Amino acid sequence: MGAGKKILNGMNKFYSFMTSLGIIVLAVWFIASWMGVDVQGKIEEAVEPGKKYVEAIKASSLQQYSTEPLGEVLEYLHSEPKWTFSESNGKKFVEFSGLYYSEMENYELQLKFELLDNGTFEVSYVAVDGFLLGNMEAVMFLRKTFNDYDTIRQATSQINNS
Repeated sequence: MGAGKKILNGMNKFYSFMTSLGIIVLAVWFIASWMGVDVQGKIEEAVEPGKKYVEAIKASSLQQYSTEPLGEVLEYLHSEPKWTFSESNGKKFVEFSGLYYSEMENYELQLKFELLDNGTFEVSYVAVDGFLLGNMEAVMFLRKTFNDYDTIRQATSQINNS
Protein backbone atom coordinates (compact mmCIF):
# COMPACT_ATOMS: atom_id res chain seq x y z
CA MET A 1 0.00 0.00 0.00
CA GLY A 2 2.82 2.42 0.78
CA ALA A 3 4.24 2.28 -2.74
CA GLY A 4 0.82 2.98 -4.28
CA LYS A 5 0.31 6.03 -2.06
CA LYS A 6 3.76 7.35 -2.99
CA ILE A 7 3.02 6.97 -6.72
CA LEU A 8 -0.40 8.59 -6.33
CA ASN A 9 1.12 11.40 -4.26
CA GLY A 10 3.83 11.90 -6.90
CA MET A 11 1.24 12.00 -9.70
CA ASN A 12 -0.81 14.57 -7.78
CA LYS A 13 2.28 16.76 -7.36
CA PHE A 14 3.10 16.39 -11.06
CA TYR A 15 -0.45 17.36 -12.13
CA SER A 16 -0.40 20.29 -9.72
CA PHE A 17 2.92 21.48 -11.11
CA MET A 18 1.75 21.16 -14.75
CA THR A 19 -1.52 22.97 -13.99
CA SER A 20 0.36 25.78 -12.27
CA LEU A 21 2.80 26.03 -15.16
CA GLY A 22 -0.08 26.19 -17.66
CA ILE A 23 -1.77 28.96 -15.70
CA ILE A 24 1.47 30.95 -15.57
CA VAL A 25 2.04 30.55 -19.33
CA LEU A 26 -1.52 31.66 -20.10
CA ALA A 27 -1.20 34.64 -17.75
CA VAL A 28 2.05 35.76 -19.40
CA TRP A 29 0.45 35.27 -22.86
CA PHE A 30 -2.59 37.37 -21.95
CA ILE A 31 -0.52 40.13 -20.34
CA ALA A 32 1.86 40.27 -23.30
CA SER A 33 -1.07 40.37 -25.76
CA TRP A 34 -2.71 43.10 -23.71
CA MET A 35 0.55 45.08 -23.94
CA GLY A 36 0.47 44.80 -27.74
CA VAL A 37 2.96 41.96 -28.23
CA ASP A 38 2.01 39.58 -31.05
CA VAL A 39 2.71 36.43 -29.08
CA GLN A 40 1.22 34.04 -31.62
CA GLY A 41 3.16 35.72 -34.42
CA LYS A 42 6.40 35.38 -32.47
CA ILE A 43 5.73 31.69 -31.85
CA GLU A 44 4.87 31.08 -35.52
CA GLU A 45 8.01 32.95 -36.59
CA ALA A 46 10.12 30.78 -34.29
CA VAL A 47 8.53 27.61 -35.65
CA GLU A 48 8.49 28.71 -39.32
CA PRO A 49 11.04 31.51 -39.73
CA GLY A 50 10.39 32.07 -43.45
CA LYS A 51 6.60 32.08 -43.37
CA LYS A 52 6.37 35.88 -43.56
CA TYR A 53 8.57 35.90 -46.67
CA VAL A 54 6.54 33.16 -48.35
CA GLU A 55 3.30 35.02 -47.60
CA ALA A 56 4.79 38.27 -48.94
CA ILE A 57 5.78 36.64 -52.24
CA LYS A 58 2.40 34.90 -52.57
CA ALA A 59 0.63 38.26 -52.12
CA SER A 60 2.95 40.05 -54.58
CA SER A 61 2.68 40.13 -58.34
CA LEU A 62 4.99 40.24 -61.32
CA GLN A 63 3.74 43.51 -62.80
CA GLN A 64 5.19 42.85 -66.25
CA TYR A 65 2.86 39.84 -66.59
CA SER A 66 -0.18 40.48 -64.39
CA THR A 67 -1.44 42.31 -61.34
CA GLU A 68 -2.85 39.07 -59.93
CA PRO A 69 -1.10 37.75 -56.80
CA LEU A 70 1.54 35.13 -57.54
CA GLY A 71 0.06 32.74 -55.02
CA GLU A 72 -3.34 32.87 -56.71
CA VAL A 73 -1.96 32.35 -60.22
CA LEU A 74 0.51 29.59 -59.39
CA GLU A 75 -1.78 27.68 -57.05
CA TYR A 76 -4.67 27.93 -59.54
CA LEU A 77 -2.62 26.43 -62.38
CA HIS A 78 -0.53 23.88 -60.48
CA SER A 79 -1.51 20.91 -58.38
CA GLU A 80 0.48 19.99 -55.30
CA PRO A 81 1.80 23.55 -54.84
CA LYS A 82 4.65 23.83 -52.36
CA TRP A 83 6.19 27.03 -51.03
CA THR A 84 9.45 26.99 -49.08
CA PHE A 85 11.89 29.50 -47.64
CA SER A 86 15.65 29.08 -47.65
CA GLU A 87 18.80 31.06 -46.99
CA SER A 88 22.10 30.58 -48.76
CA ASN A 89 25.27 32.68 -48.61
CA GLY A 90 23.42 35.45 -46.76
CA LYS A 91 20.67 35.62 -49.38
CA LYS A 92 17.01 34.81 -48.78
CA PHE A 93 14.93 32.81 -51.24
CA VAL A 94 11.31 31.73 -51.58
CA GLU A 95 10.78 28.72 -53.78
CA PHE A 96 7.63 27.44 -55.48
CA SER A 97 7.11 24.02 -57.00
CA GLY A 98 4.01 22.51 -58.53
CA LEU A 99 2.69 20.16 -61.18
CA TYR A 100 0.87 21.37 -64.31
CA TYR A 101 -1.49 19.09 -66.20
CA SER A 102 -3.39 19.88 -69.39
CA GLU A 103 -4.46 18.17 -72.59
CA MET A 104 -1.46 19.70 -74.36
CA GLU A 105 1.33 19.33 -71.82
CA ASN A 106 2.36 18.17 -68.36
CA TYR A 107 5.36 19.45 -66.43
CA GLU A 108 6.82 20.15 -63.01
CA LEU A 109 7.59 23.81 -62.39
CA GLN A 110 10.20 25.16 -60.00
CA LEU A 111 10.53 28.90 -59.41
CA LYS A 112 12.93 30.63 -57.08
CA PHE A 113 12.47 34.23 -55.97
CA GLU A 114 15.39 36.09 -54.44
CA LEU A 115 14.45 38.61 -51.76
CA LEU A 116 16.47 41.79 -52.21
CA ASP A 117 17.67 44.15 -49.48
CA ASN A 118 15.40 46.98 -50.67
CA GLY A 119 12.26 44.94 -49.92
CA THR A 120 11.64 43.81 -53.49
CA PHE A 121 12.31 40.48 -55.15
CA GLU A 122 13.31 39.03 -58.48
CA VAL A 123 12.85 35.71 -60.21
CA SER A 124 16.24 34.05 -59.98
CA TYR A 125 15.46 30.55 -61.21
CA VAL A 126 12.88 28.95 -63.51
CA ALA A 127 13.07 25.23 -64.18
CA VAL A 128 10.64 23.00 -66.05
CA ASP A 129 10.94 19.26 -65.45
CA GLY A 130 14.31 19.91 -63.83
CA PHE A 131 15.75 21.86 -66.77
CA LEU A 132 16.91 25.40 -65.96
CA LEU A 133 15.54 27.94 -68.44
CA GLY A 134 17.68 30.75 -69.79
CA ASN A 135 16.57 34.38 -69.34
CA MET A 136 14.61 34.65 -72.63
CA GLU A 137 13.08 31.20 -72.20
CA ALA A 138 12.06 32.09 -68.64
CA VAL A 139 10.43 35.35 -69.78
CA MET A 140 8.49 33.55 -72.54
CA PHE A 141 7.50 30.74 -70.15
CA LEU A 142 6.24 33.16 -67.48
CA ARG A 143 4.33 35.18 -70.09
CA LYS A 144 2.69 31.95 -71.31
CA THR A 145 1.88 30.91 -67.72
CA PHE A 146 0.10 34.18 -66.95
CA ASN A 147 -1.68 34.13 -70.34
CA ASP A 148 -2.87 30.57 -69.59
CA TYR A 149 -4.18 31.75 -66.23
CA ASP A 150 -6.10 34.63 -67.83
CA THR A 151 -7.49 32.39 -70.58
CA ILE A 152 -8.62 29.65 -68.19
CA ARG A 153 -10.17 32.15 -65.76
CA GLN A 154 -12.08 33.88 -68.56
CA ALA A 155 -13.33 30.57 -69.97
CA THR A 156 -14.38 29.41 -66.50
CA SER A 157 -16.16 32.71 -65.89
CA GLN A 158 -18.04 32.45 -69.19
CA ILE A 159 -19.12 28.88 -68.43
CA ASN A 160 -20.30 29.86 -64.95
CA ASN A 161 -22.27 32.82 -66.33
CA SER A 162 -24.03 30.69 -68.98
